[in-house]
Amino acid sequence: MKSRVEELQNISGQEFDLCVIGGGATGSACALDAQLRGIRTVLLEAGDFAGATSSAATKIIHGGVRYLEEAIKDVDPKEYHVVVRALHERVRMLDNAPHLTRKLEFLVPSFHWLDVAYLDIGLKIYDWLAGSARISPSKFVSREDTLRRMPQLNRTDCRMRNRGAR
Repeated sequence: MKSRVEELQNISGQEFDLCVIGGGATGSACALDAQLRGIRTVLLEAGDFAGATSSAATKIIHGGVRYLEEAIKDVDPKEYHVVVRALHERVRMLDNAPHLTRKLEFLVPSFHWLDVAYLDIGLKIYDWLAGSARISPSKFVSREDTLRRMPQLNRTDCRMRNRGAR
């Protein structure tokens, strides 16, 4: 592997159509996509690739469901627009980069009927906002199915078991 100084000398004096600054998940994916499309691209990174923010990120492209809660609680139209934009952007990424993306299902255990109702209403609003950008509808999963999918949950009171405790 060439040193940083050697790489900088290697690109010196060359012309590029696109300069991507930051070799994290997003920057690397953008640079790869541009290269695959025939765009002369240079990627600049200050440190190790994916060594900063991307190393701590979940690498999940989501539709901003947590922003929906903030939008409703704070009656904030800006947060609402973040949710709608994120939902549509998520579909674009799935369509444009199927080699880099995949769908992922989340299971959120709820331990009280009020929590179930709260999540159900919120996720139905989320599904409605997604409209044509909806990947799949949210759904209620029974206690039995939840325990089958998440065997680490305690069957009697549905609390996470502490693996170190006896």
